[in-house]
Amino acid sequence: MSKNNFNKQDNTAKLKLLSLVSHEIRTPLHGIIGLTEQLQDTPLSDDQKSLVDHLIHTERILMNLINDVLDYSKLKSAAFDIKLKPASVHTILDELKTLFAPLAAQKSLDLEVNIEVGAEYVLVDNLRLKQVLSNLINNALKFTDSGYIRLECKQTTSTNSDGHPMFRFTVEDSGSGIPEGKETSIFEAYGHSSESHNKNGTGLGLAISNMILNNLGSELHLSKPSASDTGAIFYFDLAMEPTETAPHTKKEQLTHQFEGTRALLVDDDPLVQKITTAMLEKEGISVKTSLSFKSALDCLSQVQPELIFIDLVLGETDGAELLGYLKESGIHSASFICMTASENSKDEILKLGFDAVLRKPFNRRALTRVLSQLSK
Repeated sequence: MSKNNFNKQDNTAKLKLLSLVSHEIRTPLHGIIGLTEQLQDTPLSDDQKSLVDHLIHTERILMNLINDVLDYSKLKSAAFDIKLKPASVHTILDELKTLFAPLAAQKSLDLEVNIEVGAEYVLVDNLRLKQVLSNLINNALKFTDSGYIRLECKQTTSTNSDGHPMFRFTVEDSGSGIPEGKETSIFEAYGHSSESHNKNGTGLGLAISNMILNNLGSELHLSKPSASDTGAIFYFDLAMEPTETAPHTKKEQLTHQFEGTRALLVDDDPLVQKITTAMLEKEGISVKTSLSFKSALDCLSQVQPELIFIDLVLGETDGAELLGYLKESGIHSASFICMTASENSKDEILKLGFDAVLRKPFNRRALTRVLSQLSK
């Protein structure tokens, strides 16, 4: 398909195509991430450690691009939940500064943070707020070659209908600004400005940010710095309820009861088998692998595993079909874990009869978290 023909398609067709490609990329990316984790666990020189760190950073960029497409799909289909938890505005903005400071330093940009809030803790979807601000900072970094980027949050005197105070979040830059006539279209899916076609990205960042904010009762606005003809100011007002409850900052210690047990791993991708087997063996679990429905049944005639991992798509076979057959056969003592790159919601997959869901690509900690949840 030529670029011109692609651009003429409606956004629904574009999204369907990109979403399909994104899913296809997830499985090999699972292998790349898993192999990188294994490489990290080996003796490395300082130069090799640096190369691995850069590899991990690149993997995260690729994963973010894929998630942009999948997030947009979920938001359009309303498969999107807001999770309000205690958080500190100071901590959120400080973490973003720590994350983006090295990238700003590479371009000799000043990354400024200004916080003027009275509430120590507020109830907010921390991850989604960070996602919106990260998208805005990423855009500012792309289009600013000199000067500054300013991240700001100020508690205003306004309140919403529930009496919760309003907070204004702002990302300002001294970059090239938004071309005249593009002030509205940049908020649309694939709505690149003319200059942004030369930058990395899906063209979904601002659309996703606006959709997240709409779910939070807000929206993005655009203005220009008053003292300059260039640059851009993106801002939004968000109502957040103050709370005296402090957020949980200590990383959860994950434990499980499956050390010394057996697992059957059913996946038609040999690389996924190899990576996931290595992860399970590090958790003290012995693994038997199978590539298909039939070979899985052959394996089960030889071993009775406590854990059965099933890919949702097994070549021409549906993983849910294998699950149904095994349950009808009376294998109820095992825990069934679905491994999938699909965009089906967790609830939809659990309704099929699975006990847990692992989304590709997953790392060892994600696997351990599932094992921990199954142990409770």
